[in-house]
Amino acid sequence: MPSPKQTSFIFGLARRRGLDIDAVRAMTPQGSVKKMSALEASVLIDAMQQGDAPDYSKPPRGYHKKRLKKVKRRAPKNVVRPPTPDQMSMWEALLDKLAENGERNRQLRIRLDKPRNGDDAPVTAARVLKWLGKRHYATHGGAMNRMLTSDDCKECIELLKAVIGRSRKATQRLQDEARQRSAASETAA
Repeated sequence: MPSPKQTSFIFGLARRRGLDIDAVRAMTPQGSVKKMSALEASVLIDAMQQGDAPDYSKPPRGYHKKRLKKVKRRAPKNVVRPPTPDQMSMWEALLDKLAENGERNRQLRIRLDKPRNGDDAPVTAARVLKWLGKRHYATHGGAMNRMLTSDDCKECIELLKAVIGRSRKATQRLQDEARQRSAASETAA
């Protein structure tokens, strides 16, 4: 049975083409619009739009694309998915990027691992992992330096993205302040 939208669309097209209800019924395979399937209604609509006779042996244009579209389904709750290789490579790239940002940003170095006795060691992936070990997942409370599932990896990646974004903003803010100080000292001199 065609949807109400399909039915109204069929009769709207018939009205525009000057067809009466008997002509529309003659175009349907069962002699009735209500007895048609949704697929047959799609074929009829396509044929009426193009001005051709309907060929019910072929699916309508684009119909197979809609049906063959890959549907991504969520896993049941009892299924645990390990992190994908793409997620792991993204996570490693973010660790490297964070270590690179830490080299330029002293504030980030201090936040990652509070140095003792003036120790200003460079930020490395190991140091970032140690920092992640102090954070916990919201879902199960485990340490973030261990990723058991794909969801854990997603959460960790989002945290690293947020930290990188904040470190970029902090670096930009410090650079802007330095420029303002240098501009103020030049005007004062």
